[in-house]
Amino acid sequence: MKKIFVLLIGLLFIFPLLSFADEEKEDSILHLEERGCGSCHKVVTRGDQTFDYTLYAEVKNLEEHPALKKERVDEDGVLYCLLCHEDMGKKSFKVIIHPIHYFSEHFEGNCFSCHDISTDGQFVLFDEVWKK
Repeated sequence: MKKIFVLLIGLLFIFPLLSFADEEKEDSILHLEERGCGSCHKVVTRGDQTFDYTLYAEVKNLEEHPALKKERVDEDGVLYCLLCHEDMGKKSFKVIIHPIHYFSEHFEGNCFSCHDISTDGQFVLFDEVWKK
C-alpha cells in the first residue's frame, strides 16, 4: 500500500511532463533549480556580504571530520559524501542529514527538495538521479 501511495504521489509530479516537449517548461515544472544539494549549498551574496554554504565549506567547519579534497566534493557533491556515509550506523548520511535539515531555521523545503521517486516507487536522493 505504501509503495502504491508513493507511486501515485510521484505520478502527480511526473504526469504534467507528458504534455510538454519543451525542456524549459519541464525544468520549470520539476523545479530543478530548487532541488538537490547544490540548490542551497552554494556561495551566496547578500548585499555586500558573501557566504559560502557549499558542501565543502559545511564539512570543513566540522572539527571531527577528516580532511576532504575540495575538487572531489565540488565535482561529486553528495555522492562523494555517500562513499563513506551511506551505511555507517549512527553516522549514516540519512541519520545525520534529516535532523540537521528538519530542525534548521534556514531549511524551508520539503522531502522533494532533496529526494525524488525512482521508477520502482522508492525515495532516492535527487542528486543520484538528476544531473544538472
